[in-house]
Amino acid sequence: MSLFYSAVRVLASPPVGLYFGLGTRGRLRVPRRGGLLIASNHVSYLDPLVLGCCAPRPLHFLARATLFRNPLFGALIGNLHSIPVRRGGADRRAMASALEVLKRGQAMVLFPEGTRSASGRLMRGHPGVGHLALQADVPVITAYVEGAHRAMPRGSVIPRPHRITVHWGEVRSPEEWLSLAEDEGEKQRPSDALVSVLMKDIARLGGQTSDSLAG
Repeated sequence: MSLFYSAVRVLASPPVGLYFGLGTRGRLRVPRRGGLLIASNHVSYLDPLVLGCCAPRPLHFLARATLFRNPLFGALIGNLHSIPVRRGGADRRAMASALEVLKRGQAMVLFPEGTRSASGRLMRGHPGVGHLALQADVPVITAYVEGAHRAMPRGSVIPRPHRITVHWGEVRSPEEWLSLAEDEGEKQRPSDALVSVLMKDIARLGGQTSDSLAG
């Protein structure tokens, strides 16, 4: 963990926790060491912040490349372990950087939906998460951020006080996740099957049904 990341986390966690009544469930399931891929829902700009505050270890993120256009803001999020990723197709450079993070034994957060959900409902995941998990061959844990959509929905600028809770799911190897997909009768490529079963688990954490996933 960089000194800057550590300092920001220490300074930000108390006010963030107070303002949003921040809570976490299942935190003890999160491995403290070794490469780890975290697959989470995405409804708000607050998601990386609250995940970073609730996780028991430093996290790395993929962030939209346009956020780095402002030199000051780009330097800020870059020092907070964010990697720029281009929208509109597979960004091989970003995925290679994410793979390197995992190979170094660090934790990487990916939002399989690829963008924030405007409705707060879980959308379908993209196969990039499955590809990365299979390539890295590291444990994968699911997470669901509850309440961030009401605190700062897509299109809003200023967050309002609303309780946010991070729910941590099960941690399994890619092979174990794929075995669940096989048990559920998933007939897809491994990367697609892996993402499908991860999204179902994220839906379970959020109290949503998998058949309600938006396209």
